[in-house]
Amino acid sequence: MNAELEGYSDQLLSVRQDAVGLMSGLTDAQFNWQPATGRWSMAGCFDHLNKSAGDLFVPMLDRAIADARANGRTSDGPFVYGPVQRWMIRTNDAPAKMKFKAPKKFQPAPQLAVDQVRADFVRWQEETGRACATPMASISGGRSRCFPSGRSSGAWARCSS
Repeated sequence: MNAELEGYSDQLLSVRQDAVGLMSGLTDAQFNWQPATGRWSMAGCFDHLNKSAGDLFVPMLDRAIADARANGRTSDGPFVYGPVQRWMIRTNDAPAKMKFKAPKKFQPAPQLAVDQVRADFVRWQEETGRACATPMASISGGRSRCFPSGRSSGAWARCSS
């Protein structure tokens, strides 16, 4: 694995450890507490991340890697990110610079068990790390990509080469 992908794996491990620490020792009631009406609880935030990972990001990443591999577009890096990818990274980096309403498909459930949400979060982080750890992840910069497709059904991303 090259240094860039190794860095991503290290960040995923750090996020996973931080999340497990945040959820440790909480009761389901504490985990589901909302700071105000209409605001998401900690459970809601993690459920949103789990739904986004499971229904969007991990499958999209897997498709992009499979497409790049099938078309012989692999590289050892360094990787170059296009303007859309750089904008998405800047937009989603903390602290949030823009707010978006999550599509209904990615809205959190009202009450969740902390143990289940934590297990799901760890699983999706590991799935993402698995993709980064394989040679298939070394797709040639910018030639296989995933982007919004403009569909309103909630499945709003597709992959293209």
